[in-house]
Amino acid sequence: MTTETNSGPAPEEGFSWHKPEEKPKIIPEGKHPNPDDRELNKIWDDVYMDKVGAFNEGLRQGFNQQITQEMKRLVKEESLPEDKAREKAEARYSEIIGQAFDDNQASMEVAYKDVLSSVMETSHAMLESRKKADLDSLTGIHNSRYLDRMLEYNLELYERYNKENELIVVAFIDINNFKTLNDRFGQKEGDKILQVVAKKLEDALLRKTDLIARIGGDEFMAVFTHVKPEDVEQIAERLKAELQEMSLELVPREGKEQEEVHPQVSIGLSHTANRQIGDIGSFQKKLTKEAETAAKRSKNKSDRRTDYLIYQEIEDVESELDLDHFIAEALNEFNREIEGLVETGYEESARVIRNIARQLGETRYEMYLRKKNKRSKN
Repeated sequence: MTTETNSGPAPEEGFSWHKPEEKPKIIPEGKHPNPDDRELNKIWDDVYMDKVGAFNEGLRQGFNQQITQEMKRLVKEESLPEDKAREKAEARYSEIIGQAFDDNQASMEVAYKDVLSSVMETSHAMLESRKKADLDSLTGIHNSRYLDRMLEYNLELYERYNKENELIVVAFIDINNFKTLNDRFGQKEGDKILQVVAKKLEDALLRKTDLIARIGGDEFMAVFTHVKPEDVEQIAERLKAELQEMSLELVPREGKEQEEVHPQVSIGLSHTANRQIGDIGSFQKKLTKEAETAAKRSKNKSDRRTDYLIYQEIEDVESELDLDHFIAEALNEFNREIEGLVETGYEESARVIRNIARQLGETRYEMYLRKKNKRSKN
């Protein structure tokens, strides 16, 4: 008597012990995942497919081996052609597989959970390894790769949940005359300066959400979120206060006696007050460029003391505008149309509009340069 069962799929349909409804959720539904969660989710998917795929493949091979053995028996004992023998063997084992699921349900679930546990353990280990790659080896603080990801993430949140009384502030920190110091005291002593600046910047951060990173050479950047407009200058003053009192004992390249050195830095800040973000990548570049411009202006005022400038408070800031600024501005103007086209599936049309916006930005930049050159001649 044949017993019908749907517990397991026929071999030709692809046998697997794959229960997607039981796959643990790394990121809870409804939560806007932070970059670490996103990274973990990507790792999880890769490792899950690898390990569960191997688990399923092992089961498939075991049952296929039994089907092959049954087929050979039918060929030998019942003198059936191979194609008929395989068809009969598969039909028989589709029922046997289903029964096997029922008979071995508990043990197979235990084995499957062991696989999931291994996936989770491997995923977290890989994430920790990648986190180490986000640190600057010299100073121990984060590097530019991590800062870029976090700034992008926070701008996404700002765009989605924008509150008028909360800003994102970016600070660019550049050590004044670092090359001169490095040439005089050597790289080893120069590294000490970088480490002290990094430590001072860490001390200036008051909240867990504040972020500092070394973005290259003697340049650092900080990101502050959920900042009230009236607190922007307070952040600048705190950075200045923490950094202007640096003192190190360094030995010159040509000399044996230590010298007391007081490195100074230039700080530039920019923020998101009263601005539309539009394309996040373009706005992110613009925001960091503005902070860098403000730091350079601060250094031009005096490289002998630690000071700061806030980009939005520079009176002749227009003279520092570049091509990226005009392109980002044009893209922002067309942002609503572009998003509408993308949402309705008109990707090619959205691409055309983006190109038109970029061309408009380039044209405006050329006009701006002509006007600037004309003013300088006058």
